[in-house]
Amino acid sequence: MSCSTAFDTLPLVPQSATNPRRVSWYRPAEGIVCLNVDGSLLGSSGTAGYGGLLRDHNGDFIWGFYGTAAVNNILYAELM
Repeated sequence: MSCSTAFDTLPLVPQSATNPRRVSWYRPAEGIVCLNVDGSLLGSSGTAGYGGLLRDHNGDFIWGFYGTAAVNNILYAELM
């Protein structure tokens, strides 16, 4: 399945119990790639995860990465 297929519908993601929001991905212009990244920190355990992917203007997967790190700071996890 391509990323464009996965993101064609806009699922509801609860922002709060009373205020849901739509999540979507906007295609870049032709000839441009989009880099999406994210990181997370698991509580105060010092265990973090990060990952990202490159997609073309059609939403097709080009390349991705992920990993874990021992960090104490969410900002560092996001920057990984």
